[in-house]
Amino acid sequence: MNVFRIAAAQFYNYCVRLLARQFILDKNKTAHDLIWLTGQLPLYGQAFRILEILEKGMGSIEQYFEAADDSLRQADH
Repeated sequence: MNVFRIAAAQFYNYCVRLLARQFILDKNKTAHDLIWLTGQLPLYGQAFRILEILEKGMGSIEQYFEAADDSLRQADH
């Protein structure tokens, strides 16, 4: 697994953990540790904003991974 896949997984997990933590603490308040990413939104708004970011990046990141995998395969031969 390359570092970019690890970074993508960590980003996703980071956001999910912070959303879940805030939901447990008080679902009616903003997850302050995510304001840098989502802006000042209620928790549900933050969740939808993160979903938009992840969906927008999926196509680009998959193309990048495919190109990187192709390059690695070519380098191995």
